Amino acid sequence: MIAAILKEQGKESASIEELQKCREVANSSDDLEARYKAARTLGESELSRRRYKEAVRMLEEAFDFAKQTGIKQQIDEVRVALGTAKGKMNIEGFMNVLQEEDCLEKVLAWKSHRKGGFSQT
Repeated sequence: MIAAILKEQGKESASIEELQKCREVANSSDDLEARYKAARTLGESELSRRRYKEAVRMLEEAFDFAKQTGIKQQIDEVRVALGTAKGKMNIEGFMNVLQEEDCLEKVLAWKSHRKGGFSQT
């Protein structure tokens, strides 16, 4: 609740800090649903801030908790959010590669593999 108010006020960093505190409290308990909600909310906030690596990390954690609870709706919802975060992370890498001088070689190398995402190497 406090994190949402801070976000509405444009205080993104303070909102994330509040969500991290909530996650710490939830992780200190045995309540899997609270852990799921804390990780998912933090992951979705990171996703909205375009911090894709952090979003993927949090949403993967939420996905693990959702699987442990066995609640199909939670599993499905977080699976979609996780797929979105991974997709956005990969497309960002792709767009960065396209702006490089030797992008054609990297695109062709990726096309022949199609296993991983794009990297700056």
